[in-house]
Amino acid sequence: MKIRDRFILGIACGLAGNVIKMSLMSFAKKKNWAEITGQEKSAGMLLPAHQAYSSSGKIVGIVADNVVATILGVGTVYMLAFTGKDKALIKGLAFGEATWVSLYGVLSTMGATLVGPLSPKTVLSEMVGHAVFGAAAALTATTLGDPALFPQNKQLPNSAPYPSVKLSDFTTPK
Repeated sequence: MKIRDRFILGIACGLAGNVIKMSLMSFAKKKNWAEITGQEKSAGMLLPAHQAYSSSGKIVGIVADNVVATILGVGTVYMLAFTGKDKALIKGLAFGEATWVSLYGVLSTMGATLVGPLSPKTVLSEMVGHAVFGAAAALTATTLGDPALFPQNKQLPNSAPYPSVKLSDFTTPK
């Protein structure tokens, strides 16, 4: 049975993508490819930096990271509903990278999180994690979602939505 509700599907896609992203980032931290995980960064949005690494801070981080992931999962589903599910993997990768730049790049530098600054290897690990998140969320959407949620090769117009008119169509009163 396929999921017919875009919002519920988005929640499932976000959580599925986040499980993979969280696993990848935990692995990257163990291998010393990253200094922090997404959960720690998410905890830093809500707590002082020194509390983000405590036991209760980690719980806050996991919850916050999953809430953000569900929101992004809903966005992924609506993006695929608008553009079609063809090339979902590439669309998901691109959506994941766009969220990485906007959430981690722009908002972090504006003070959205108190955790940082980070080394280039951590930033690159986060980039890979978000690409994988986007791809996994998009593939989950196309696998679990009812086909009726996604248009079949929906073509957008090549030009303006209004038909062209000739100047001769307009007459001036005499």
